[in-house]
Amino acid sequence: MPLLRCNRHFRENCVDKLKSLGIKGKDQCYFVHCIFRSSTEDVYNEGLLDAPDSETFDALLMSLEDQMNERELAIWPPGSSPQFYCWLQKHDVMMT
Repeated sequence: MPLLRCNRHFRENCVDKLKSLGIKGKDQCYFVHCIFRSSTEDVYNEGLLDAPDSETFDALLMSLEDQMNERELAIWPPGSSPQFYCWLQKHDVMMT
């Protein structure tokens, strides 16, 4: 399992970045839940940081690219470029 130096601080950094991009509410929750585990009453959803090893982590991170970019593009006007996945990928050293 990847070792996160400080889960709370990295989560705050992710939320701050999303806010700076104007991503809030349900859209923000989507991105945060992709990275960090989430749960509701009887359902536990693993996040990217629950990957059991570096290889799985890398594969999961790559698999999120299209989903995250599409979700972000749905928020913005046509012609915009997604930014959060790129930011996340640049900070993957903080997650492994």
